[in-house]
Amino acid sequence: MAEPAIKFDTAAAVDRLVAAGIPREHASAQVRLLADTINDNFATKDDLDRLEQRLRTELRTEIGHVRTEMGKLEARLADRIITNIKWTAGMQIGTILAIMATIKLL
Repeated sequence: MAEPAIKFDTAAAVDRLVAAGIPREHASAQVRLLADTINDNFATKDDLDRLEQRLRTELRTEIGHVRTEMGKLEARLADRIITNIKWTAGMQIGTILAIMATIKLL
C-alpha cells in the first residue's frame, strides 16, 4: 500500500477531540473521514514523480514534432530563396542583355 500523501497522526487527533469534549466514537469517525479525504485528494511524491516522467515524455515527443516541422519549413524556405535568387539573376541577365542590345543599336 502506498504511503499516505500527508503524515497525519490519527490517534493524536482523536485524543485531542476527545479532550475537547467530543465523544470518542464521534471523534474517531471524524478523524477517519478527514484522513480519507486527505489521502484521496493529495498527491504523493510517487504521484508527482509519475506525473513528471509523463510530462517529460510528452515534452520530448512534442519537441521532436516541432523539430520535424522546423526542418520542413527550413527546406521550403531554402527552396523559395533559391527560386528567388534564380529569378532575380535571370532578370538581371535579361536587363544586361537588353542594355547591351540597346547600346549596339545606337
